[in-house]
Amino acid sequence: MSPPLNPPFTAVVRKVRRLESVSYRVAGLWKLVSHKLSEECLRHGSIEDFKALLREESPILRVLGLICLAKSVRPEEFLTIAKPLYVDRAPVRITNGCVLNRSVTVGAIAEQLAGDRFFLAAEDKSPATQILFYRSPKGVHDNDYTKQSLWVMGADGSSPR
Repeated sequence: MSPPLNPPFTAVVRKVRRLESVSYRVAGLWKLVSHKLSEECLRHGSIEDFKALLREESPILRVLGLICLAKSVRPEEFLTIAKPLYVDRAPVRITNGCVLNRSVTVGAIAEQLAGDRFFLAAEDKSPATQILFYRSPKGVHDNDYTKQSLWVMGADGSSPR
């Protein structure tokens, strides 16, 4: 695939193409591809550029295209665009320091983005009221997942359970 003729957008694509994994931080999918790179892509690219990313060999670039399209088109249009990618089984390695190191498919990300109305419709967004996290007992190494438990608490730190 030949790169778009838009030099700033092409520079962002080059940076993302070099990534071997993506970071999953507190904000979830929006942080899958560096927030800075996602914002640059949105600022310099067009809807046609984002659609072209869906045909890239790199699964991370396809995810970037999905994220940018989800932020750029109506939810109904995004669903039409994303649905063919539900069968894309290319793995995307997700890391978060030493705590998280797993893979998810491009198809699973496409399905999650299409189903997440809060992500797709800016007018539906509301501030987070709860935080979901894993907790390890004292003395247990962080990546022994068999010992961890899933907790929820208020965004202000209240009522952990």
